[in-house]
Amino acid sequence: DIERILPVQAILFYIVAAFSGYLGQKSIREQAEKEALQDLLNVESGARSLLDVAKTLNSTLDLDLLLQDITQLSPRITGLSKCVALLLDEGNGKLVGRASNVDVKELGVERIEDIVEVPTGNSLARRSWVSGEPVVLSNSSEGPDSNFTDVSSFGHGSVMAVPLISGGRPAGVLYCFDDDGGRVF
Repeated sequence: DIERILPVQAILFYIVAAFSGYLGQKSIREQAEKEALQDLLNVESGARSLLDVAKTLNSTLDLDLLLQDITQLSPRITGLSKCVALLLDEGNGKLVGRASNVDVKELGVERIEDIVEVPTGNSLARRSWVSGEPVVLSNSSEGPDSNFTDVSSFGHGSVMAVPLISGGRPAGVLYCFDDDGGRVF
């Protein structure tokens, strides 16, 4: 009877092995699908978090507050003690003061909006926009024609014009300055 049982056992072993392989492959596929689903859930969770951050920024972002923060932090970055942020008024093509880290009286004006520049010719603002990089002067009385008479009338020696660009277009300029006319940048 062993002769009859052996072929049946071999067939059963073959069936069990094939079924085990099928179950193993199914388990591997299920595990891969679970991992892919988990990855998808992680991506969705990250996207939702970014969306929440964007919504929060959109609802709480105050441009004047942002500019004020920038002017307050600029001395630590540039080493220049004073900073004024001007934004472009596209209606008249002038730069208008929006924020400063110093009292406006020290700047010689009543209100920050009284600081106005016409960015023409070889002005610091125009030069910074064209180059896309900060433009510096070690002495504001020498160098390019700056129509920003408020900064040069302060008698400040070192001036840095940092371009503010939005969507590839000029949006304003950040002027950082102090009394050190011999500053090396």
